[in-house]
Amino acid sequence: MYLAIDFWYWVLGIWIVSQLSWYLYSFARGVFRACLNILFFLGVIVHEFSHFIVSLICGVPVERIEIRWRSSNGFSIGPHGSIATGDFPHRSFMKGLMISFAPLLMSTFLLFGCIDIISVIKTSFFIKILAIIFAISLLLTAAPSKQDLNVVVLAVSNDTLLAFFQAACFGISLLFSITLINFSKFQLPFEFMYYILYFLASIVVYFVIFYSLKWTGMGIWTIYRKLSRRDNSLSNRSLNRKRIKSKKHPKEKEGEWW
Repeated sequence: MYLAIDFWYWVLGIWIVSQLSWYLYSFARGVFRACLNILFFLGVIVHEFSHFIVSLICGVPVERIEIRWRSSNGFSIGPHGSIATGDFPHRSFMKGLMISFAPLLMSTFLLFGCIDIISVIKTSFFIKILAIIFAISLLLTAAPSKQDLNVVVLAVSNDTLLAFFQAACFGISLLFSITLINFSKFQLPFEFMYYILYFLASIVVYFVIFYSLKWTGMGIWTIYRKLSRRDNSLSNRSLNRKRIKSKKHPKEKEGEWW
């Protein structure tokens, strides 16, 4: 069984390999470049649909998704894609983080499945070759782009206090999940399922911690506002209470005091 902490080593390693592949791609020529174009195109499909699926899960509307075989100028072959989402102010730090790193996480999980097909699962040689090709395409396009990373930066700048709060909750959930998975005795048929279980456990624990603290804080704030409002109303009532005015005597006639 994989250790839970190994999952993030895999994610970091895949990110580095994928980032380096973009620089090496520019030096490829001839048949090798043509093969890379096909692999990149397959990876771009997974990359953009990962953004699309996670955006829908996070409740962020998707206005457009594009997957292109040719480059932006239209004259050369350069597989790429993009996704246009709705209004940004509705996104929090965690939403921006999940949407930006969705291709990296999705590619990591799919790569684990390919490794099990290649090394563990008994299947035909043709299926194993397809798994190898698909695994290479995942490695080439798993890394988040600069535009993806800008989404996280914009989400943090949108509400910095909320971003730090969500990051702290996510860090606590990671530590709890690592402890839980490392000392658990779950038995799953395939190795990559342990990573998926670890990731899902982290998300579930995050939501439990985040909303527990959020609702507790909202409850405390509501009680405080009600108490302070009551105190203010009492003080204002004492200051603005109606005073009983004494009745004035009828106006006496002039010269009566003489």
